[in-house]
Amino acid sequence: MKLLNLIMSFSLFCCSLDFTAQIDREGNPASWNLDGQVLNSGVWQVQSLLDTEALIEADEVAAEDRTAPMRFAFSRALNYNLSSSGRWTNLPNGDRIWVLGIESVGAFSIGVTFSHFKIPQGAKLYIYAEDRNDVIGPFTSANNRINQLMTAPPVRGEKIVIEYYEPNAFRGQGELQVHSFAHAYRDLKDISRLTVNPCFQLLDTQQNPQMINAASSVLMMLVDNGQRIATATLVNNSSQDGTPYAITARSAMVGSSSSWVFLFDVIGTGCYQSGSSCWNRAVCGAQVVQSDSESSLTLLKLKGTPKGEWSAFNSGWNLSSIDQEAEYSSIQHGGGAPQNFSITNTINSNAIWDDKTIIEVADWDEGITTMGSIGSPLFDADFNLVGVYLGGNKNCNGHGKDYFAPLVSAWPKFSEYLDSYGTTGLKLSGLYSELNAQNSDMQMQVYLFPNPAKNSIYIQNDSDTAIDRIDFYDGTGKLVLQLNPNVPTIDISMLPDGLYLLTFHAADQVFTSRLLVR
Repeated sequence: MKLLNLIMSFSLFCCSLDFTAQIDREGNPASWNLDGQVLNSGVWQVQSLLDTEALIEADEVAAEDRTAPMRFAFSRALNYNLSSSGRWTNLPNGDRIWVLGIESVGAFSIGVTFSHFKIPQGAKLYIYAEDRNDVIGPFTSANNRINQLMTAPPVRGEKIVIEYYEPNAFRGQGELQVHSFAHAYRDLKDISRLTVNPCFQLLDTQQNPQMINAASSVLMMLVDNGQRIATATLVNNSSQDGTPYAITARSAMVGSSSSWVFLFDVIGTGCYQSGSSCWNRAVCGAQVVQSDSESSLTLLKLKGTPKGEWSAFNSGWNLSSIDQEAEYSSIQHGGGAPQNFSITNTINSNAIWDDKTIIEVADWDEGITTMGSIGSPLFDADFNLVGVYLGGNKNCNGHGKDYFAPLVSAWPKFSEYLDSYGTTGLKLSGLYSELNAQNSDMQMQVYLFPNPAKNSIYIQNDSDTAIDRIDFYDGTGKLVLQLNPNVPTIDISMLPDGLYLLTFHAADQVFTSRLLVR
């Protein structure tokens, strides 16, 4: 039988990962190394004043409606490109830099949406505050979107700079079209606007370790060209391959999915302080895999996979019947703040809301939901996902209720992607994405066959490093077999049929593969 390389996708359970849209702060814009001044008066485009009072007044009218994402910014159309706006600076080696400044008086931050983004290999684009205290980028050719919307995370301040560096070898090949900008008229870093509510509870790293694991799966979601905030949750699938599936509420889907931004690790007030940013780690864009009107839930696949060092967690899930006497938790980006949480022991899994059977929370023992909580997860006592926030009006005075769609209600649509072979049952544990990001060069020299297998497998190791240990995890994430391979033939006759994740440990290297037993 043909040998199968460990990292090759087996046809029965292959999954194509798209690494094209992740953003992480690396390096500095090229102009920062120049002695000359590239930000002269000719590069700035000053926008007209915004009537923020009218916007805030409209928001207050809608404040009780938590079924929609929270608006914090207002988008305005632009029509700027590399030839019509900004300023070019030629460098001695033939490379060149284009800069465009956008000023919107009174903005707490500015987000930019492109309608066309095509830059060549070796080119880089940064967006940064005029004082250089906040930087997003670099965007590269891996982020290219041809005639599609792409929104960048917002940059603090009322004056921001878009800087594009183009190498001489690809001179003239870059194409950029700035579609719009989002003026933030609310100061998200002012947490005091939320903490005045005695029920509001910010999450910090001193919380229950299981809760912190689960929190690593909770994402701030920017929609509607960077104007609104919702919450989404990364989820594991039975292949345990780190595919960046995420679940949110259908009502969070405002605007084009290609323009949505998913922010990772927005936790703790420190990331909102001067000189630091909660928005450096982001994936831009998503594909809508399933949008289920019956459950009001949506399954997404992000356009990029989070980097291993982000320590993103793919949440486990539980489809079992709700234990109405157990403890349940929700983690959200209510109010556009860093992660905040709610805990309850008061739950009704058979309530009716909007003609749907939902999970009703009549009271929170700790915490509260607010605008921006839409799409946030409801976790069971083991911090597996069981539901998704649809809305409600629970307040700190004890009035109102909150409503969550049970995950199981969407399973007829979602199971094809999250448990495609029906091998998992009702529960699957979570998985850190970094486990799948640790794969090493050694894996190219290690082969596993046959696959599928029944009674035994053969490990062929063509590298110079011995395999110290192999861990076998079943479809629920449970460690079911651990062995130190002394011979290449391994007996697996004791393993029930199913899909298994194998983790190989060799010296300081860790890599994974999947094995189908049947």
